[in-house]
Amino acid sequence: MKIVLYLVVLVSLLACAKHPSPKRVTAKLTTGTWLMTEFIDNEVSILDRYEDVALQFSSEGSVLSTSDSSATGKWSVSNDKNPTILYLTFSNVDSMHVLADDWVVYKLTKSECTLKRLQVEEGFNYGASMDRLTLVKK
Repeated sequence: MKIVLYLVVLVSLLACAKHPSPKRVTAKLTTGTWLMTEFIDNEVSILDRYEDVALQFSSEGSVLSTSDSSATGKWSVSNDKNPTILYLTFSNVDSMHVLADDWVVYKLTKSECTLKRLQVEEGFNYGASMDRLTLVKK
């Protein structure tokens, strides 16, 4: 019985979580340069491959990786804020393909953005996703 009560409370708290609006995500990401400080892919940290990568998001929807392999791509956000989804694509550098995906904007402050990979094969699920990317403003 305690387990059921605990699950009900947990689901209620998660359902009430406030997500940043698409407008706020756009406003924050398009100011400054963002460094990766955490990158978990398939439950393994791959940050060491991306420590020198900085991302610049333009208000026109392009994203530039300012690293040795200067990758360019596109980005956009969903119109819905429950939750806001960040869509990333990269076309010219293979090392950036792991970033090209749909990411839930899980946490957003003026200097930090935490993203969780959207798991579409299990329905609209991001809470269970272990794939996480944290960006910090440079």
